[in-house]
Amino acid sequence: MQTDPDLHILVVEDDTDTREALCESLIDAGYLPLAVSDGVEALEHLRSGHRPALIVLDLMLPRIDGWRFLSIIAESPELSTIPVVVCSGAVDRVHPPGVPPDHVLEKPVEMEKLLAYVVRYCGAGTSFATPVVKRPRRRAAERRRKREGPAGP
Repeated sequence: MQTDPDLHILVVEDDTDTREALCESLIDAGYLPLAVSDGVEALEHLRSGHRPALIVLDLMLPRIDGWRFLSIIAESPELSTIPVVVCSGAVDRVHPPGVPPDHVLEKPVEMEKLLAYVVRYCGAGTSFATPVVKRPRRRAAERRRKREGPAGP
């Protein structure tokens, strides 16, 4: 099935719970997120020729952090035109280069604010011919308990 490339969003986030929550919200709104866990994976994806309509970027990432990622894409004429929205708890230290001040959202991210940027750059979401199966939402604490197993004796 051919899908609208304007609905593709690259989510660059190393925290599994945050990454899953962002992607679930984007899917529920009718978009096609692709999630990666660090700047290296994001650059590999972009260099393979994929061009998302928007990049949602955390700054505190392993291997290549968000600041370095931004400086690398700024050097590429093809990649520098992709809009970026930064979602990070580290925005109070240094403003990310090349990102408009109003494109920085502090964590925890208010999805309404993020979706306003998504709509601005990607247009309205869509419902696809194949329905998206909505997974039950579990709270982060429940997911951690499941991963860590029972607590003590």
